[in-house]
Amino acid sequence: MKTIHLTRALIVLIFLVTLTNGPMLSDVLLPKVVRYVPILGVLVCLILIELNKQKNNSMVILFAGLSALLLIIWTILGSYIFSNAFLILFSIFLIVVLETSKIPKSDLFFLIKIWDYFIKVSLISTLMSFIIFNFLGRIGYHSVDLGNYSESNTFFNPLMGVISERDLLIFKLGRPVWFMTEPSYLGFFHGLNIFWIAWRKIDFSKYYKRYITLSILAFLLTFSLGAWLSMAISLVITCLIFFTLFLFDVIKLKKSVFKKLGLFLGLIIIVCILFGQSILISLNDFIQNYDKYTSLENRSDRIEVSLGLIKNMDIIRFLFGYGPGTIETVSEAGESNGWLKYFIELGIFPILAYLAMLFCFFFRIKFLYLLLLFFVIISFNSVVVMFSPLVILYLYLLGIKNRFQEQSPELALV
Repeated sequence: MKTIHLTRALIVLIFLVTLTNGPMLSDVLLPKVVRYVPILGVLVCLILIELNKQKNNSMVILFAGLSALLLIIWTILGSYIFSNAFLILFSIFLIVVLETSKIPKSDLFFLIKIWDYFIKVSLISTLMSFIIFNFLGRIGYHSVDLGNYSESNTFFNPLMGVISERDLLIFKLGRPVWFMTEPSYLGFFHGLNIFWIAWRKIDFSKYYKRYITLSILAFLLTFSLGAWLSMAISLVITCLIFFTLFLFDVIKLKKSVFKKLGLFLGLIIIVCILFGQSILISLNDFIQNYDKYTSLENRSDRIEVSLGLIKNMDIIRFLFGYGPGTIETVSEAGESNGWLKYFIELGIFPILAYLAMLFCFFFRIKFLYLLLLFFVIISFNSVVVMFSPLVILYLYLLGIKNRFQEQSPELALV
C-alpha cells in the first residue's frame, strides 16, 4: 500500500517538475530553490520505492553513473552552466525511471489522465485569453516585464497567462503565450495537442469533435510562424510520401483517402498558379521587413556565434559537446535552432539518440504518425525545448500510447 502511494506521489511530482521548468513561465517567475523542490521530491520518492524492492533498478544506477561522468567531461572541456546540465540530464532521467522502474499501468494511466486535463485547460484558456485581450477590453491584464523573454508589449493575467502584442502584417493583435515564455513554444505545444486529441479513440463523437477543433484553433491563434510552417511542410511531405507509395503500389489507399490526398496536393498547385505572383510580392515585402513581423533577424545573428563554435570543435567536443549552457555564456542571445544548439553543447551522440527515439516512437506507415514525426523534427529547428522536462515527457506519453489500446477503456489512444 505504501509503495502504491509513493508511486502516485512520484507521478504527481514528475508532473510538477514539468510545470516548474522551461518552457513554462514558472521558470522565470519562481526562484530556483522553489523549482528544485519537486526535483528533490522525485529523488526522495524514487529512493524510498527502490528501498522497498528486493532488486535495485540497474538502469537508473547506470544512468546516474553516466551522468556523473558527463558532468566531469564537460567540466574539463570548458565553461558550462551546471543548472542547465543538471536539468537536461534529469529530464532524460525521468523517462528512464518511467520506462525501467516497472511502474504499474494504473499509475501511468493516472499520469495520462493528469496530462489530458492539462491539455484541456491549456486549450480553453488560450482561446479565452485571445478573446478577452483582443475583444473585451483587456480585462485583468497589466503590462509586465519578463526580462529576456519580454517583447515590446507584454501583458499578464494571473488566470489567463501572458499575451504578447505585436504588429501582424496589417493589424495589431495580442498573441497568446499562455503560461509559457514565448509564443513559438506555445505554438509547438498546441501542435502536439492536435495529435494527442486526434489519437483519442473512446468517446469519439463527443471528445474528438469538441476538442480537435479547439486544438487547431488554439494552434492558429499563437500566430507562431515557425509552428505554422513546420506543420505545413510536414503536411506536404507526408502527403507526397503517401502519394508516391501509392503510385508505386507499396501501399493501398481507400478511394476516399486517395481523393483527399490528391485534392490537397491539387489545391496547393492551384494556389501557386493563381496566386503565385501575389505570394511572391508579399514574400518579398516580408523578407525586406521580417524584423518587424518575426524574430528572424535576431535568429540570424545568433547563428554566427554557433557556427564559430562548430568551426573550433575538436573530436572530443564533436562527440560530447562544449557543455550545456555554453552558448549562453558566449552570447547573451543564445541559439534558436534546437538541433544546432544541442549538437554544439551535447555533441553528436545525444542528437542521434534523440532521432532514434523519435523514429522508434513515431515511424509507422500511417499518416498521423509520419505527420507527427516530421512536425517534431522540423519544429526543433526553431524552438529550443527538445530536452525540457515538458517536451520529453509529452513525447514519451505520445510514444507509449500503443501499450494502452486494450487495457483502459477510458484512456485508450489509437
